[in-house]
Amino acid sequence: MAAAQPYSGQAATGERSYLGQGSSITGDLEFPGAIEISGKIIGNVSAGSITLAERAEVEGSLSANSITIRGQMKGKLNGGAVSLQSGARFEGEIIYSELSIESGAEVSGEVRKAKG
Repeated sequence: MAAAQPYSGQAATGERSYLGQGSSITGDLEFPGAIEISGKIIGNVSAGSITLAERAEVEGSLSANSITIRGQMKGKLNGGAVSLQSGARFEGEIIYSELSIESGAEVSGEVRKAKG
């Protein structure tokens, strides 16, 4: 099985999508630019940039050039620059090129640098 790579698509300038608080989606999603998630997703998301807001809940995988987590995530992160900010709760696997974890973030699972 080939190693997973961060999202290789080009984030289109100005293209930004939102999943608002109280919203819920089950399934796989792909966005050409940035996505900010405040709701709940069960599934896999790929985009140029992904931000999970404080109240977001995701179970599945996220793949992007840039991933910022402030909410809850259970599953797999595959990103270029990954930032777990204060208040983030993550359980699973993180594959990254650059990683920052702020004081106050909770992380459990496997963390490894991407090859290449």
